[in-house]
Amino acid sequence: MPDPSADAAPELVLYDLKCTKDVCFSPTVWKIRLMLNYKRIPYRTEWLEFPDIKPTLAPHVGPLPEGATKYTVPTIHHVASDTWLMDSAKIAPWLEATYPARPVILSAPLSDDVTALVRTAGGKAQQVSLAPREPAILSPRAKAYFVNMVEGLIGHPLQQLLAYEDGAWAGADEGLRRTSEMMLRNKDEGPWIEGAEPSMADFFIAGAMQCARAIHEGTWEREYKYEGLKRAYDACGLLLERGSY
Repeated sequence: MPDPSADAAPELVLYDLKCTKDVCFSPTVWKIRLMLNYKRIPYRTEWLEFPDIKPTLAPHVGPLPEGATKYTVPTIHHVASDTWLMDSAKIAPWLEATYPARPVILSAPLSDDVTALVRTAGGKAQQVSLAPREPAILSPRAKAYFVNMVEGLIGHPLQQLLAYEDGAWAGADEGLRRTSEMMLRNKDEGPWIEGAEPSMADFFIAGAMQCARAIHEGTWEREYKYEGLKRAYDACGLLLERGSY
């Protein structure tokens, strides 16, 4: 489907993580990218490797806000107002207030419950599958940065995580089944978790799944077998087509 915003002058710059596949592979960036795509807001992407995030963003974003520990993507730059925002939790409400057409539900009881449950049920399993495989799609300097950072946190080589992969997904199964059932409550009212309109929960889940697909198709297949997750991913299908520019 042609992107109606693709030929318009960009109103926003979206800062995203660069990989060797030249596609978005960050679940947090995908959440905002999907919101931009759904709202048809003209934007362009500026790709950053891990080591370049802080030196690129710090002069514009300023000192880290209280509670933040590092500079991150997504970050957006609204060109006309010279507004810079970092962190999807701050970006999403700003986008909704600034571009109210084609509304996106930021928070609702069902969507919030689904988000919390899918994080609890499947988050660890996805990390076990993807973290050891992510270096394969990074440049040498980004790979070194990522591996040093993550191995410093977990205290052992990344590849050792794969020994726990099957067990992690077995342990996630019951929770993901419950999540899937919750996601189908409004299926007769529309394709989204809340029915007729998308929520950030739809974008969070579809974005996380697309991230998995970019890094390791087999992990995406583990998630796509759950009907609720499949439905959320498929509902975002056309929106997921713009992930490389």
